[in-house]
Amino acid sequence: KQLMLIIDGKSCYNKNGDFIENAKIYDYLFRKQAYPFSNRPYYFLVIKMVDPSQEQEVVNFLEELWPKTYFLKLKQELIVFYFEEYDFKNVMVSMSDDFSWSFSCFQSGKMNPDYPEYFHILLDTLHLQFQNRSYFYLDIVDLIMHLVKTNRSLLRPLVPIILNRVYKDSQYERIIKAMFEHDLNVTKAAQSVYMHRNTMINKLEFIKTETGLNIQHFKPAFCMYWLLDAQK
Repeated sequence: KQLMLIIDGKSCYNKNGDFIENAKIYDYLFRKQAYPFSNRPYYFLVIKMVDPSQEQEVVNFLEELWPKTYFLKLKQELIVFYFEEYDFKNVMVSMSDDFSWSFSCFQSGKMNPDYPEYFHILLDTLHLQFQNRSYFYLDIVDLIMHLVKTNRSLLRPLVPIILNRVYKDSQYERIIKAMFEHDLNVTKAAQSVYMHRNTMINKLEFIKTETGLNIQHFKPAFCMYWLLDAQK
């Protein structure tokens, strides 16, 4: 049976004896203690169950799929921390269909552990915009698209969080703008910045890895446009 460790009213799942690591995540996020893992960066999910009694089953299921995950319960939400990119959307659809679990889920992009405040800014933005809205799955693209429509001023604090190492990097901004100017055509954009097409593809892959935005497609490119606009 799964046990839970209670810290300052927050619940930390005791996963295979890893309650100490879970407690360290809480200390890192809320007590300004050192980042507790060698894995850099981290990612997180926010899962809110319609039926809280099903939460333990969700924890067990995710734990079996991805053993290197850690769980915190913050109020009514389960926060899942992990260290590699996963396609959680398809997993969540399967969980809902196969087990009839009802929940809402938000998936972050890559998070820089040097700035624990980034976790709080992103989570607070999610709460502010979606606390009273119904949704099944959201990711960074969905969040940005929503903010562009409703409150663009909230994009500015998210810019360094989402862009990571692309943030204020003049070379990558030049590549991104070239993609915009040439209607997301990689070959024409590469020619305009005097870059081999394969080099351009590698640069775009780096941008995707850092930001979660594949700007070869319209919606992520649209999001990138507004992020760059917000940092002016």
